[in-house]
Amino acid sequence: MRMLYSVLPFKSFPILRKFVSFIYEIKTLDHDCIYTTIPNGKMGLSIILQGDAHIRRGNIWEAIPRATIYGLTKQTQHIKLSRHFKEIAIGFNPAVLAMFVNDRMSQFSLGKTIDLCIVFDKADINRLVEKVCLAETDHGMLTAIESFLHRQLSPRKENAALFSAVHMITKEKMYNVNDVSTSINVSSTTLRNLFRDDVGISPKSLIRVARITDVLHLQVTSEENLTHLAYKVGYFDQAHFIHEFKEVLGITPKQYFKNKSLAFDFYNFGRWTGSSFET
Repeated sequence: MRMLYSVLPFKSFPILRKFVSFIYEIKTLDHDCIYTTIPNGKMGLSIILQGDAHIRRGNIWEAIPRATIYGLTKQTQHIKLSRHFKEIAIGFNPAVLAMFVNDRMSQFSLGKTIDLCIVFDKADINRLVEKVCLAETDHGMLTAIESFLHRQLSPRKENAALFSAVHMITKEKMYNVNDVSTSINVSSTTLRNLFRDDVGISPKSLIRVARITDVLHLQVTSEENLTHLAYKVGYFDQAHFIHEFKEVLGITPKQYFKNKSLAFDFYNFGRWTGSSFET
């Protein structure tokens, strides 16, 4: 399998710089391919510029709309891309996307991919897709995306307590729900409700994804290191760590780290080099 991957330079655009985690473009060449995404704690928007994509739901390959919104995932997902495929994806940290969407984020959880025309004004989405498709440069595409997000932004929805809670989990490595709720001075029930409405998954689920994400950043060379790693990211024992890792990725940590050429995804923490990856 071979895909081309590139990150677009969006930091000069004020809305994108403030709210977006990444914007990338992926392409396929003369062959179609299947790849597996891993939960990475991001949610966002995707625009297919060329070709088509399908996501596996059980034993069925379900077509992905040309412009979609995708929520946080808790398990791996299998994606099939046609040859000569091209896509732009915009990723947001948890809770940020809610500032652009009027609906509760719970409807986008569990890896759902929903047509953007259902969430936003259809004419607005058609204009966005047309401008991105016709853009001849990265700057042109980013200008169209910046303009679209500026029109959708609802600053009144910004929730400082929720943003703090997400930051504690994803950046400060606080992996206990009660500790997080105490730190922002709300009850654990209130915290769960905030996450349900504006993140789409529970604080506990985000903690699990954040832990696994942290693990995938690291290099592990032996089973002894796995034990040390389990304690480092807040697991009480190695068995619990292995169980959650397998539940999320579908294989054990030993199987994952033993295969140095394994590439679950194009944003998978250095398991590819340059602007492409292959397995």
